Amino acid sequence: MTNDSVHKFSVPENILNRDFKSGTLGAVWVSDITNIKTQQGWLYLTTVIDLGDRKVIGWALRL
Repeated sequence: MTNDSVHKFSVPENILNRDFKSGTLGAVWVSDITNIKTQQGWLYLTTVIDLGDRKVIGWALRL
């Protein structure tokens, strides 16, 4: 199992519908999370990308 889909949190509507073409900066941001196994435990990495120029605009790491 990769995630817990039974939770009390709201799930946002999928307004992109897999259309990842945006030419306007700041109009569409996307995010993803991944985990990395380390000697101290699992390290979680999330990034936020602006689809206008496909550059990372933010990221965070957490054990």
